[in-house]
Amino acid sequence: MLPVHTKDLTIFPFPPSPPFSLRPSSEAPAIISALHYNTFFTSVSIIGVKPAPEVMDSLALLVERTAFLRELTLTGLQADGKHWHRLCQSFARNPHQSIRRLGLGQCA
Repeated sequence: MLPVHTKDLTIFPFPPSPPFSLRPSSEAPAIISALHYNTFFTSVSIIGVKPAPEVMDSLALLVERTAFLRELTLTGLQADGKHWHRLCQSFARNPHQSIRRLGLGQCA
């Protein structure tokens, strides 16, 4: 059970089995898209996954549109350079950028 004050959404492989894939047919793009309208979660962590291109596109769009998210932690993500580039460009496109902390540990 999560404490009431928890405002962190964490997506990670369970059971851990690298590389865990977030495929477009999974719920990941829908969950990330729902965060565009979210005001509860202030932190999102995605740990140790190989996201499908659609998932990385959803993340870039989230960064581009969010006005509520304060922290984004992407640990151990495996994506190609064009998706990382688009994610970085999304920060500049958001006039109401609210993300104050970005963690990109062990990403490839």
